[in-house]
Amino acid sequence: MTARRWLAGALVLAACVTVPRASSLRPAERSSIDAVLRHAVELALSDAQVSALHELDDVREAKVRELQHHPQGRAGPARHGRRGGAWPRQPDRGPHRVPAVTPALLAFEAAADELDTQAWLGAEALLTPVQRDAARVIVSAWREALFTWRHHRPEFTDSSRSGR
Repeated sequence: MTARRWLAGALVLAACVTVPRASSLRPAERSSIDAVLRHAVELALSDAQVSALHELDDVREAKVRELQHHPQGRAGPARHGRRGGAWPRQPDRGPHRVPAVTPALLAFEAAADELDTQAWLGAEALLTPVQRDAARVIVSAWREALFTWRHHRPEFTDSSRSGR
């Protein structure tokens, strides 16, 4: 019995030690609309609303991919050899690391945020007034979490904030 308690305590302690700080976690949702869709039952969204919201979010996502692959005049990852629109690898970074925060990345994120805002404004029109009020709270919390994550990235330095 003592060994089981010790093992259970060790597992709890290990879980606590390996859990990252909340500010270091990127929000799981890909957009404002996705954040709302994760609360579809709570918001009592109809099947038609859910379908229409998915369509709006898919259109937004396609536009974001277009920014990534064809930045022509817009900020985003440049085409780089055979990797297409992927962010160029840097020698001191592994293939799964977050790219360094650069002015181009910040401009890309601003453009993607604008697309998210446009899509959200279209989504609001699909909701009832009661659903809209509750969804605005969800979207505000998601955007705050995204902002917090972006500004607490390990590679986010003062020089990247100022655009230098």
